[in-house]
Order: sequence, then C-alpha cells, then structure tokens
Amino acid sequence: MHRYRELRTVIQPQWPELGFYDMTSLSAEITADTSEMGDDLDDLSDLVKDLSEAVQLAATDLAGSLSWLRFTADTHWGYHADDLIRHLNFVVAYGAATEQD
Repeated sequence: MHRYRELRTVIQPQWPELGFYDMTSLSAEITADTSEMGDDLDDLSDLVKDLSEAVQLAATDLAGSLSWLRFTADTHWGYHADDLIRHLNFVVAYGAATEQD
C-alpha cells in the first residue's frame, strides 16, 4: 500500500483535472444521486504499480511474469485501464473541471 500512496502523490499534480467522477455521467460533479464513483488517480496508480511489478518480475522470470501479467490484467488492472480510457475520452471531448475552476 505504501508504494500505491507514493505513486498517487506523484501522479496527482501532473493531471489536476483527473480524480473522482460519477461513473454514469462521467462528470466530475458528485451528487446525492451518484451511485458509483470512479477515480482516475486510483486507476493510474494501480496501473503503474502493477505494470512495474511485472517488469521487475520479468528480469528474473520471464514466463512467470507473462503469466502474472495476464492474470492481473484479467483480475485487476484491466478494469482500471477500461475505466480510465472511458473517462479520459470524456475529459478530452468535453473537458473536466478542476478544483481551481
């Protein structure tokens, strides 16, 4: 968990427009009607963490790293990638409010 917090701290200032959003509307506005929230910073942090671990494992066990990479793609970071791509497409198309707005 420590590595995750480190990564999030490094990633957050790079893209201040990213963060929590309503997964239905893709808007950064969270309301009482929001039933599910996404978090771009969580998605990015988990992707970097998991892919970095795969690279480290590949240095000593290539076959194991490929198996681990496939397993974690199916069970964890693949979902983060899907959510992130969906929200980034929205942000690029429509813009995103930042805390500075």
